Amino acid sequence: AAGTVNNKGYKHIALARYNSDGSPDQSFGNNGLVDFSLDFQISAFVENMVIQQDDKIVVAGNSNKGINGSLLPFITRFNTDGTVDKGFGQGGEVFTPFQNDTKISSIALQPDSKILIGGTYAYLSFPKFLILRYLPNGILDSSFGADGVAKQGFGSGTFAQLNSLTLQKNGSIICGGYEQ
Repeated sequence: AAGTVNNKGYKHIALARYNSDGSPDQSFGNNGLVDFSLDFQISAFVENMVIQQDDKIVVAGNSNKGINGSLLPFITRFNTDGTVDKGFGQGGEVFTPFQNDTKISSIALQPDSKILIGGTYAYLSFPKFLILRYLPNGILDSSFGADGVAKQGFGSGTFAQLNSLTLQKNGSIICGGYEQ
């Protein structure tokens, strides 16, 4: 399970792992729980997670680390025991800055272990669908979209929000959300 825990006024990443009988897995984190702070005085809002083929846990969400407290997407990878994977991104964390407010809502893994995160990118007050693709080590994949980023709007003056993404067997990325 993944979510957010309030710790001294800041939101931290919270993970919990349970055994098949519903009891906490004592071999994971601290008695089955992980409370991880992204950075000093930064709040993290977990939106989604996936489990890689090697059982490492990739968590995606939003932080208030952006300009003037605006939302900034993050991904963090944890080892199977609940410790942060220091070999991923910078010390286990990846932040992707944008000039405008961005909200991540979904994550998916491609068969080649590349990581997709999806959400909404606010541009001139008309949000668009947003997809970012990272290499397995946490670096943006420059071969995807424009330097690892793909944005798609639905026309002038429309509001679009991406809520989920998934992969088809042929490798196509399907995004779901709404437009108004």
